[in-house]
Amino acid sequence: MSLLAVTTAPGALGDAIHTPKAGSAERTAILNALRGPVQSQFQAPVTFYKVDMKVQNGWAWVETVAMNKAGTKLLAGPYKTEGLLHKVGKSWTVGWWGVTNGSEVSNASKNMFPQAPKKIFF
Repeated sequence: MSLLAVTTAPGALGDAIHTPKAGSAERTAILNALRGPVQSQFQAPVTFYKVDMKVQNGWAWVETVAMNKAGTKLLAGPYKTEGLLHKVGKSWTVGWWGVTNGSEVSNASKNMFPQAPKKIFF
């Protein structure tokens, strides 16, 4: 009788950093979760442009530009909209988000959620 033991280093399978493809269900779910509080803040329907996103282990970091639905007006002026999201069950939830031209939102997110993978932040 032969017994084969397979061990995997922590983090070796299924948790690589990735960027969901445009139009994918994962990317849509993440952006829709972020869209809720952003629309509430700006009191207008939001479309995201210039989306940068990294996902790992049920955490996502998003940097984007929020525009009106027609794509004709920057809702936050020259500032980026950034957010840290976490997947809880089957749904993405926003842990922290904000509008910035610096690193305030990412620094606050890292401090509030130290369990989020550091490599997802740009």
